[in-house]
Amino acid sequence: MIVSKARKFCFVSTPKCGTNSLYAVLQAAFVGVRQPPGFHRNTIPAGARGLFRWTVVRNPFARAVSIWWSTVKNPKNRRVARAELLKAKGRDDLEAFMEWILEGPAESLARRCLRQNMTDWLRPAEPFQAVLHLERLEQEVLELPFWKPVPLPHLNRSDGRPPWRTFITEKARDLVLAWAGEDFERFGYETAP
Repeated sequence: MIVSKARKFCFVSTPKCGTNSLYAVLQAAFVGVRQPPGFHRNTIPAGARGLFRWTVVRNPFARAVSIWWSTVKNPKNRRVARAELLKAKGRDDLEAFMEWILEGPAESLARRCLRQNMTDWLRPAEPFQAVLHLERLEQEVLELPFWKPVPLPHLNRSDGRPPWRTFITEKARDLVLAWAGEDFERFGYETAP
């Protein structure tokens, strides 16, 4: 979360929705201050309750692949969920990952954090004055009342990963719909990859 009292906004970051890039530009160009605790926060601090509240969402299929890739497959990251996934499912593909985050109680911190779709993650921070889409971010930020023209960096890229559509089998599609079904309708995304 980034709060700027000077620009009168509160940005609620959604995991795997451009957070690194937005944190960089909001802190550098918009007098934004990151709010502890943790990297992501979805509860509004008392001092930010009257500010313009906004967030960014992402195609749920792309987000599912991004979460899976960054926590299981990417050798550059810590792969925090890989060992637990392999122990539970015996494989580390996207279908196994989606089954793993959907089933049973969330006995681990990794699974608890990963299980939340965007709707569930953002609910504690509602209401929002603006919900932007990562796929159209460069155009949509221009509509924010405090925005000034600045370049948006693209940090934390998944370089080397094939496009997300590559991983969406029929079964993976059904699993992502079970996990994030509400997100598709609420944020205007198609349920066909």
